[in-house]
Amino acid sequence: MKRALIFILVVSSLIAREGDTAFSFGAKGGISFNHFLGDFPIELDPLLYTGFTVGILGNYKINNNFSIQPEILYSKKGSNFKEFEYSLDVLDLTKLNLDMYVQTTWIEIPILAMYHINNNFTIFGGPYLGIYLDGKLVAEPSIGIEPTIGILGVSIDYEIEQENLRLPDYGIVIGGAYSISDNLTIQGRWELGIQNLADDFIVAFLNDDSIVINNSSFQLQLEFTI
Repeated sequence: MKRALIFILVVSSLIAREGDTAFSFGAKGGISFNHFLGDFPIELDPLLYTGFTVGILGNYKINNNFSIQPEILYSKKGSNFKEFEYSLDVLDLTKLNLDMYVQTTWIEIPILAMYHINNNFTIFGGPYLGIYLDGKLVAEPSIGIEPTIGILGVSIDYEIEQENLRLPDYGIVIGGAYSISDNLTIQGRWELGIQNLADDFIVAFLNDDSIVINNSSFQLQLEFTI
């Protein structure tokens, strides 16, 4: 994160000394629709988790068609999971019923190459780095004997520490933008995490070396620049 801030400050100071107006900066924010991609040892079905993103940006215009845009974003991500049943070894008829979600918080630093098709439409792409802040797993399991599920219920609120994950997160961003005015732009983007985050943060009975978990996020953002 410190390196990204230094990069933005150095670029902006160089442009300012040259008296060039090709550099602009601004703020952005929006809603995100997130879920995990990957492989799980049991039939987990990741569903959408609604989060948000806010942050700042700098944009350096190389020419009329190309620009570079570094960003620093605060993002809430995660995934809901469809309720499922898991057979226990105690008795053939004993089942675990589980409903859960994972929520994570990140500082993300995308570096985007932007191609301006015309004054209104832009497409872009580039890498991002995700710095993990905190997260939690919330589960509501119930244990019972068929056909009556739910005779025993507990609640799990598990803090996900940095040492529980493979970090940092990194991946790619692709998307498009439409300029409503000279200062206001609406963006749609998809972030795909390449890093396999899974280590041992899933509750004990799911812990398995075969687990693969990648962040996936579709975002709608409003961007204001000056």
